[in-house]
Amino acid sequence: MDEVIKKLMPLGLNEKEARVYIALLELGRTSAYAVAGKAGLKKPTTYVILGQLIEKGLAVEIPRERKQLFAARPPEEFFAEAHRRLTAAEQLLPDLNALYKQLDTSKVRTMHYDGVNGMRQALWYHAEDLVGKEMVGFFGSASQASRELFNLFEEWNADWLKRGIALRGVTTFDESIQALFEKFGDTHFKNIRFFPLDKFSGNVTICAGDDFVCINLIGATQSVIVESKEFASTFRQIFELVWQSNLTLSLEEVTKQSSSDNSVLKI
Repeated sequence: MDEVIKKLMPLGLNEKEARVYIALLELGRTSAYAVAGKAGLKKPTTYVILGQLIEKGLAVEIPRERKQLFAARPPEEFFAEAHRRLTAAEQLLPDLNALYKQLDTSKVRTMHYDGVNGMRQALWYHAEDLVGKEMVGFFGSASQASRELFNLFEEWNADWLKRGIALRGVTTFDESIQALFEKFGDTHFKNIRFFPLDKFSGNVTICAGDDFVCINLIGATQSVIVESKEFASTFRQIFELVWQSNLTLSLEEVTKQSSSDNSVLKI
């Protein structure tokens, strides 16, 4: 059930709403008391959630019954409604983009994101605009990431590879980076270099597109987007200075250093 709940939440349901909706699907026509027991919620809370699902068109109250009963609307109707909303939003997108482009581009915009779902939004920020381009950055260790967050990083790398978005970056060399190398190979990471093991152990990722910088605090599971062409350009210049310096190591060099330090990581 937990996996289904996680997949329902990006469609506009919170965790309690998802639990109640799944309970309705499993129980059929049923009482709030039965739903509360199935969903693991208190009865008063369940009545509130049922009302929210009815407002969203995902549940109905059975009319003309002595006992108050509820039922889920078919999943097909739920997804049809979600598709309808997405279609309407896509039709509105050109008008919204036109309004957005009227903004003063000299002003810096910042957006803050919390949790794994928030970090997902930040990681995929302006992904469509990056297709065929290159993202550069300093990629922190994911050793403090939860399994859910690490899975998100794997999904992000796979999607960037599929979209044809090139990555060029500098990172540290530990088990978390090793795992990504083993999954995606040298092709995806051919333009990755490494800080010496005794010089860098950060778990913050800072990367940039053409007009924004994305900061991911892995340990805190928080992200910040700074939308500014000037800031992005400055960051990219700093990155190039580091990239062209002798501060970084190749994969072969860092592997040798790791071996000499008795902390061998194999790729």
